[in-house]
Amino acid sequence: MLNITISKDGPTPEFRVLSENEDDRIVVFMVQDSEGEAVWVIGYPGMAVTQHDASDFSLVESRLATKEDVELVETLAQATLGGRRIPVEHDAYGAVPLGMGQALAEGGSAPPLEPGREYEVVVVGTDGKVGSAKFFA
Repeated sequence: MLNITISKDGPTPEFRVLSENEDDRIVVFMVQDSEGEAVWVIGYPGMAVTQHDASDFSLVESRLATKEDVELVETLAQATLGGRRIPVEHDAYGAVPLGMGQALAEGGSAPPLEPGREYEVVVVGTDGKVGSAKFFA
């Protein structure tokens, strides 16, 4: 599990992600609104973001994944996704950390957060670790 703390001393929130394992890495860092719509996403350089309604997905596998299948996917993800080491020391909303790329709000600035509106930061790390925290802008 990844632990996220949020501080809001200035105009934008700052995030810190902590893990018990110093070898953990961040793969995706996302801020979404209270309806679950992503407003800002950073990840490995060149990462593309697509958004779909949950009803757009269906199970297409003809069998359940084996342990070997999962290990292969984890190995490939570790080799290709990159990311940066945790902890993330006070990265501010809209600031793209070195070694990562902005995947949503591509080519522009992160959209302003609406004051008083609830948001959630969701972080996906290596080894299937996830963390999230809600905050008000």
